[in-house]
Amino acid sequence: MSGNNQVVQPANGHANTPAIAELLARIAKLEAEANAPRNGVAFVIAEKGGVSATGIGRFPTTLYAEQWFKLLDAIETQSLRKMLSTWLSQGKILLKGQKDETAQSILARSIAMGTAMLAPVAVPVPAVATKA
Repeated sequence: MSGNNQVVQPANGHANTPAIAELLARIAKLEAEANAPRNGVAFVIAEKGGVSATGIGRFPTTLYAEQWFKLLDAIETQSLRKMLSTWLSQGKILLKGQKDETAQSILARSIAMGTAMLAPVAVPVPAVATKA
């Protein structure tokens, strides 16, 4: 609006351009999405027919059907999760370190995570009611 309370037409001549409030709302929504924590892995069908896993690293990891089947087969038949956990707990492989983290700290954290992954999960046993 101009100083004399008249509506100013957009320079491009389009009357359906978004209002400032709408643009600010869109910016706020996009900023919230960009700043939202990304904890999980998401899967998307890629343009060329592969399946991309996002949330693993900086860039998506795309595998094609044959590659997914090989990976899933290795997880099931070779106990891949247990293998990785064992290697971590033995310090044979390491987690990614933080910027100023020492090698000893990375090793200790890797071993702790591997050990925790190998620990059996306690399943609660329901109490059985007895007749008196």
